[in-house]
Amino acid sequence: MNKILFFTIMLLGNVAVFAYDFEVDGICYTVTSFEDFNVAVDGFLSSLSGIVEIPDTVTYNNKSFKVTSIASAKGGAIESVKIPKTVTTISNFSDSSIEYLYIPDNVTSIGKKSFQNCRRLKTIYISQNVNSISESCFYNCENLEKVEWHPIESSIIYSYAFINCKSLKSFTVPSTCSNVGMGNLVFDGCYSLDTLIIEDGKGQVKFGYYRYSSLDRGEFMGCPIRYLYVGRSYEAVKYPRFDYVDDLIIGDGVSSLVECPAPRKSLVVGKSFGDVIGLSNDKDLEFIKIRQGTPPRASGFSNYIYINTVLYVPKGSKAIYESTDIWKLFWNILEFEDPEIEVISKKCVKPTINYLHGKITF
Repeated sequence: MNKILFFTIMLLGNVAVFAYDFEVDGICYTVTSFEDFNVAVDGFLSSLSGIVEIPDTVTYNNKSFKVTSIASAKGGAIESVKIPKTVTTISNFSDSSIEYLYIPDNVTSIGKKSFQNCRRLKTIYISQNVNSISESCFYNCENLEKVEWHPIESSIIYSYAFINCKSLKSFTVPSTCSNVGMGNLVFDGCYSLDTLIIEDGKGQVKFGYYRYSSLDRGEFMGCPIRYLYVGRSYEAVKYPRFDYVDDLIIGDGVSSLVECPAPRKSLVVGKSFGDVIGLSNDKDLEFIKIRQGTPPRASGFSNYIYINTVLYVPKGSKAIYESTDIWKLFWNILEFEDPEIEVISKKCVKPTINYLHGKITF
């Protein structure tokens, strides 16, 4: 067969898109080690659709190969794939038709741009043994709504990981994650992101920013975050932009925040937060809940807040708040049950009475 005819067949046949070594049951494979007989999945034939189960081993020409990685998931109308326990690395699912994916805990590595332009992807669970979301990993996954990722080791989210994920509704920064963006943006264009949870953890978490613009563009700018839980303090050159927060919860491990957002409906202050400095003066603020038996330092609320916003304090501490500057100005102070909070009451000193030189002294 001459080279021109062979090239034409390559373009017209099922193998046009892939440079694989062999195919079995519609799954294409490339040999990655002739010594260990390892192969990588390198795409699917157009005849495959729905949920595809990748085998642990595959036999071809009387040779048995172990499937250890996924280099490509292109081809076919694949909704999802079942990843075998033998796979430890995913290199590239980009431009594939997958809609949901469960990445089991045997997978330890996901390559750059692995899911870029997976426009049908809606839900993904990522192995707890994957300790980084790679650069541009989910770039342009415009239908991605939910990401589950709870790494057990120290972890990082690299630049542009979720750019233009227009349908992403919520995200949790894991307790082990120390850096989001590595200096650059991660969530730019996430126009549906209304819930953000920064889990409790040790140390601060760093956020990136857009460094090539005169615009003060910190992380989350343009994201309509309504519910925000802050379990750790954060740092950045350009601080995160939380412009739309309705409900803010400050975790027990946070002692202070720089550029703290101003919630519009509710504020919960944890046990360690030292200064409550007018965190919100919004007229829609329904309540402030302080999880401290001893009133923290405070300043700067408006008269409207003092008159209309309910102040919730731990059971047994109402009298203390009613006698403490700033807090005593609230018209409506209510107690709530919380067995974890110790209330230290201000006790009167037991009086002593003396009679000396015709006078009674106390």
